[in-house]
Amino acid sequence: MLFTDHLYGTINFRGTPYEDLIFELLGCPEVQRLRHMRLMNFDVPYIQDLSSTKRLPHSIGTCYLAYKIVEKSSLQLSVKKKIVAAALIHDIGILPYGHLLESIIKSKNIDFSHEKLVYQILTGTYHVTNIYHQILGSESLHLYKVLKQNNINPADIFDLICPKENDSTAISADIDLDNIDNIHRMAALLGYSNAKPNLNSLMESMFIDKENKLVFKSSNEEALFEWLKMRQSIYTMIIGHPECVPYNAFLSKLLTLAIELNVVNQQEWYVTDSEFENRLMNNKDTGQLASWLLVRPHYELLDYIWLISNSKPQFPLKDLENHIPNEKFCQLKNSSFYFFWTENKLISREVKVKYENGNQNLLGYNSHSILISQIAKTGYGLKAIKASERKIAKWRKEILSYVSKVLPDWEFAVKFPKDYTDSFFTSKIPNEQLKLFK
Repeated sequence: MLFTDHLYGTINFRGTPYEDLIFELLGCPEVQRLRHMRLMNFDVPYIQDLSSTKRLPHSIGTCYLAYKIVEKSSLQLSVKKKIVAAALIHDIGILPYGHLLESIIKSKNIDFSHEKLVYQILTGTYHVTNIYHQILGSESLHLYKVLKQNNINPADIFDLICPKENDSTAISADIDLDNIDNIHRMAALLGYSNAKPNLNSLMESMFIDKENKLVFKSSNEEALFEWLKMRQSIYTMIIGHPECVPYNAFLSKLLTLAIELNVVNQQEWYVTDSEFENRLMNNKDTGQLASWLLVRPHYELLDYIWLISNSKPQFPLKDLENHIPNEKFCQLKNSSFYFFWTENKLISREVKVKYENGNQNLLGYNSHSILISQIAKTGYGLKAIKASERKIAKWRKEILSYVSKVLPDWEFAVKFPKDYTDSFFTSKIPNEQLKLFK
């Protein structure tokens, strides 16, 4: 099996002990579905090369990365095959629009779980019709059969993809084969010149131990820091770029409406991105809003206040999303509305790294942030009327005073649209850097 990949160049599984297994897994509709799912959650126009790429190349890349690493690891062939298989199929439970739609469903049904979906797909029990249900076109589920025919226990694959709480594997950890491929792949698509060299450097310096965990050479810590830096830069762009914020607001409104109107539901998680979009556009209640997917969303950013920190606040930042709209803060335009993006450990994370000498080290910092924005609807080809500097200053002061009052012990820094760079933070935030409006 031979592939051409923009990150690895030629990917060749021919003549390896994994060739037949990979060929059979790739033929399963559960895996072929990933050809029709975006790597990013959505088709944001401002980073088109990244937003239009699909998940299957990432899955094949992660599989190839796993193959290269297991081949220099002291593991039994049966274990190596399980790791390679898990790397290829780790994304089978992805929903249309990825984690964005998943989080909205989860907010309506706390019992909904990506992990449960993966287990049910692996065992062929996610649907009332079980293995006979058609997940893609006219093809019924096949993954369970392929694993059993290759003497692979689906439960072992599940444990690699979704390890128990407080455990980790080479496929799922703070840093793992999945996110090593994912971050370097996104970085390469965004034009980061160091993406490929850094990936090659990491590939040379890691292996998998008998506990199925990634182990790194301590002499190559610089490549790990570079991975953290690229991750921070990419997610800062996706969340905080002034052009991305109104697009994120548009998608949030559209997908929330889709769930409320049952355009798609958790029982139909398996529809592809294009199938989902067709439903949205053909639905009388979502059609007009969904048509903006084809042109541009008619929303514009008026202003945002981004509170960033590497310390955990006293209560969940999500709670601010419920409280702030109810406060009588300055409205920047009569028709403006709030849009929030709250994240924990997404932009930046503290990574526990295991070294070959048995030592462990914590690298990086956990991010805790909330972006609070006001968005306005615009007409075709028109820009929103800008809010006055006086109103913006008043709104900012009100928001920051409120947050400082309800979270008096939380240390945070503040970013506004004019402050945007692709760097979230590079070190722990000292008190003297904090912009607290007290």
